[in-house]
Amino acid sequence: MLYEDDDLISLINVALKIKRDLLDTPGHQGLDVNEETAKTAVPDRLYMFLNVVLRGSKLLDSTSEYVHENQQTRVLSITQDFVYAVSNGTKWTPKHIGLGSILQQVTRSRQLVELFHRAGDILSYRQIPKLDTLLAQNERGVKGAVIPPNSNCEFFIHFTASC
Repeated sequence: MLYEDDDLISLINVALKIKRDLLDTPGHQGLDVNEETAKTAVPDRLYMFLNVVLRGSKLLDSTSEYVHENQQTRVLSITQDFVYAVSNGTKWTPKHIGLGSILQQVTRSRQLVELFHRAGDILSYRQIPKLDTLLAQNERGVKGAVIPPNSNCEFFIHFTASC
């Protein structure tokens, strides 16, 4: 029988624990879109599991910082996809917020946004205006100027707006 294999049983147990972690994770809170918020939006066990899958024994070797950072970005991307997929899109992640907002802003294409949404990569075209409203309601600016909560004063910010 297929389930007599100890490795398969162990794998199923790990998968069920990770699934439970995903269901228990509250998802992303707030509108910040950065690496730190991405880390808090995903379960630790899933993050570690995918690190082992992608890096294997290289996980213990820290000689190559670039490879480590590159893989960490991949792991964070994939783990956020898990959070979004398991929640059926109800738990937003920094990845899905940021990419959805940028894609819609740059292309203004409903078809392209919906194409990426159907692939599970971003929020839906209908959710993005809600995101814009949330940003406006959480503004940190003066006289109606909206400043994203994770903006950095060390960088020049340029934007356009219409009334």
